[in-house]
Amino acid sequence: MERRYYHAKVVLKDGELVCCACGAKVDETLRFPNPCAIPTSSATIVNHLPILISVYNCRAFLVAEIPVSPSTVRVVPLEYDEKIADLLEELIENDVYGAGGGLNMSGYYPLSDKTAELVAKWLEDGKIWLDF
Repeated sequence: MERRYYHAKVVLKDGELVCCACGAKVDETLRFPNPCAIPTSSATIVNHLPILISVYNCRAFLVAEIPVSPSTVRVVPLEYDEKIADLLEELIENDVYGAGGGLNMSGYYPLSDKTAELVAKWLEDGKIWLDF
């Protein structure tokens, strides 16, 4: 598992994507392993799958970014077993609040380390899956 942070102000400089705020050379998804000088969200990479929390319409969802072209991703909600539903929903809501957000603040939020470890385990156990 690894965490990759979004960077806010990116320009193309000498053929590379560079963050104006901190100088990081970001990848095509505008992420880098270190946080930006400007506070931004991050994605947790689990088995090469970027996972984060999306808040929309006052609900938190676990989502994954699926690459559809070199510079485009499709955000897909993850499905999960009813046996873990209550715990997973509680964890991701707590992560939203822990990141300074709220269910009334639409956007993307990072997973906590605890949630990321459980999500990785549940993915391996087949309790969380992609269905698109």
